[in-house]
Amino acid sequence: MRDPDSVDWSSLRHAYGPAADVPGHLRRIAAGGEDEALDALDELTMAVHHQGGGVQDSATALLPFLVDIAEDAPDAVRTEALELVALIARDGRLAAPRWVHEGWPAAWAAELPRVLALLDGSGGRVRRAALSALEEAGGGADAVVPVLLARSDADPADRLAVLLALGSLAAHGRPETRAAALARLRERARDGDPQTALAAEAALRRADPGHRPAAAAVIAALSAPDIAVWPEVLGTPSAASAVTWAASLLGDGVRPRTEAALALAAHPDPARRTGAVRVIAGVLTASRAPEAELLPVLTLLGADEAVEARALAAHLMAAARGDAGALAARLDDRGPVFREGGEEIADIAVWGLAVQRDARCLPGLLARIEGPRCCGADVVDSGTLYIPWIPSIAELLDPMAEHAAALLPAIRSRLAARRESHPGLIRALARWGPVAAPAVPELTRLLKGADWPHVLDALAAIGPAAADALPRIEAGRFPHDSTPWQTRAARVGPLTARWRIAGDPGPLLDAVAAAPAADHLAEIADLGPAAVAHGPALRALLDDRDEWTRVRAANALHRVTGDPDEAARALRETARDLAARPMPVSMEALRLLAAIRADPGPLRPMLADLLASDRRHRYHSGRRAFDDDRAIRANAALLLA
Repeated sequence: MRDPDSVDWSSLRHAYGPAADVPGHLRRIAAGGEDEALDALDELTMAVHHQGGGVQDSATALLPFLVDIAEDAPDAVRTEALELVALIARDGRLAAPRWVHEGWPAAWAAELPRVLALLDGSGGRVRRAALSALEEAGGGADAVVPVLLARSDADPADRLAVLLALGSLAAHGRPETRAAALARLRERARDGDPQTALAAEAALRRADPGHRPAAAAVIAALSAPDIAVWPEVLGTPSAASAVTWAASLLGDGVRPRTEAALALAAHPDPARRTGAVRVIAGVLTASRAPEAELLPVLTLLGADEAVEARALAAHLMAAARGDAGALAARLDDRGPVFREGGEEIADIAVWGLAVQRDARCLPGLLARIEGPRCCGADVVDSGTLYIPWIPSIAELLDPMAEHAAALLPAIRSRLAARRESHPGLIRALARWGPVAAPAVPELTRLLKGADWPHVLDALAAIGPAAADALPRIEAGRFPHDSTPWQTRAARVGPLTARWRIAGDPGPLLDAVAAAPAADHLAEIADLGPAAVAHGPALRALLDDRDEWTRVRAANALHRVTGDPDEAARALRETARDLAARPMPVSMEALRLLAAIRADPGPLRPMLADLLASDRRHRYHSGRRAFDDDRAIRANAALLLA
């Protein structure tokens, strides 16, 4: 490697400021063992690439050093260096020009011949890492594509990787370069080898995003014996990941992906069955249409020998309110949901039965309440992956109010121990309302602890049966920090509890009157007709710039006046875009419209289309996609009834 001191690194910058630390990392790579070199490369990646989005001057200066390392180091270090080159090259191609150092294109052009040379005389991982860097850069496609077309690789993984790279590079060359690449790919798409045909089809899609391979070609490749080559090509951990990647080539089409999943669900290879369940997760979170076909398949896979397949199948059954008997059969399944341990498949079964109000979940719920994993945090599903998170204890208990008598002794015992914070248990009691009254003594004692805002909510929800807690509530002195949430809770939480327990609205009305109505929409709604004086302020807020403020003001106005018409106009305006993309605020507007039994008016055609569509109407991913769709459909049906 060239001398790190040949560059004035202190004049350059990376994500953490001046790049003066770069030569130290380079010396560790040159002089240290493999582990030391890999650690140094990790630190360089964090500094020079960080979260991506651009190419700084330090990355441009670092490029020739990285290629030096890729030419002469242990294979693992060479591969890691080329992976960093690929990350930087990708940013150089995709980032807006103002975020890419002006010297990057020339630096890449200068190093291109050396990176191309790494395709020969290197180990397989190094060759494929070099190919990935060439592919990500895009620049120099007219020089790279002819080299790739002339190759005749003996290694199957290399052959497939070259085809994929041709698809990526075809978009960056001159017309004749693109034509030559596409001609080769179309030829290989007719190849008798299923994996070669699949690679060519995937490459054609990279070159033309509108291209869709036939489902039969994808299924043939995924069903063939030699699928083990794909994890090498894609850098994925297993054949299951290769299955989901190949299914994604079929685009958003529900039918082709369903056919692929059905074809692999009974495959003798556990990894392919696991991949099939992952594909089913993607299909069912997008569409309700194949439920009748796929839920019985999930029932079978819920007893699969492959733990991941079994866990994901059980989770999907629970999310879709599937076969309760199949879920009950997993109540003793200690298979881990995640490799790191913790949650078990039995926990999924408990949740799946709880949401169906099935008493068979009670022993598992009691074990959860009494055990070390009682009160995990809520997880919000976002992104596109289906991750089998298990709901918090509050969500597990929410539908089980009718079984409060069986559950309250364990809950009370856990709260009485006061060894740790239990906001989830307390929120569950708030959702149960009056049936949680036996827990008032434990809740009252917890007013001295960190959970006091949740405790006040629970006591307020219990109502008059929580009268014994009033002296402690009225004594005040709630420990709180200076955050707006806790300051507000300390000011209005006790007054709300007093109103709900004793029926005395006076102090809460006075507190609400002392601040803008927008600051107390929940309290005004809770006060109902007692807060009728706020009607004019609420009407003004129906035209507020913030959608959530308009929706909450509409709810409060209806609760105060009892007149659904004014509120409905504002709620319909917010709900009208629900079909295009459900958002939490539009879903809440729809819920409130249904709750007040408002006339849907101009929303009728849209609501009818929502109910007629097989699309999964959702904002969230994962299990919450099913919850979103159920809620939207239930509220639409109520409005149209």
